[in-house]
Formats: sequence, C-alpha cells, structure tokens
Amino acid sequence: HVEASPHLHRTLQHLRSIGARAGVVLNPHTSEEAIRYVLGDLDLILVMSVNPGFGGQSFIPAALPKLRALRVPPARPASPCASARGSRARRRC
Repeated sequence: HVEASPHLHRTLQHLRSIGARAGVVLNPHTSEEAIRYVLGDLDLILVMSVNPGFGGQSFIPAALPKLRALRVPPARPASPCASARGSRARRRC
C-alpha cells in the first residue's frame, strides 16, 4: 500500500535488488497520482475497489477511472493491472 511506507521508491528498489517482483496497492481513497513517479519500477498495480479489511462490501465505482488512468501502455505488456473486489471476483484489466 502506498500509505504503508514513507519511502515507496526505496522499498520498490530493495524488492528488485533481492530479485523479487515489485507491486503496489491503491486504496479506494488514494489517487493514482500517488504512484506516477514509480510506475517504471512496478511489476504489478492492485487497485482496491472495496475498503481493505471488511467483507461483504459493495463495489466502489471510483476505482474505474483509476484503472483506466493506470492501464498499462503497450510498451510494458508484462505489467498486469488488477482490481480486488472482495472474495467474489478478481480480474486483470
């Protein structure tokens, strides 16, 4: 989660330095602009369309514009973008 680290870029660099894939999660209230500066360092972006930690929630439609804005350009086809919608469904965009 973007909110979990004051040094997201440093965290992503560390993950890559140890051979791990690097990803980030955006909560429903977090703007996609919060990760623009690290897009080139990401292997995965998860856009939450429900608030984390609570089951049985309804889909938050504000996630859709984020998914559109973060859609992976053709130059990076190996970078999946996903939406978490509780336990009902998960899909790549």
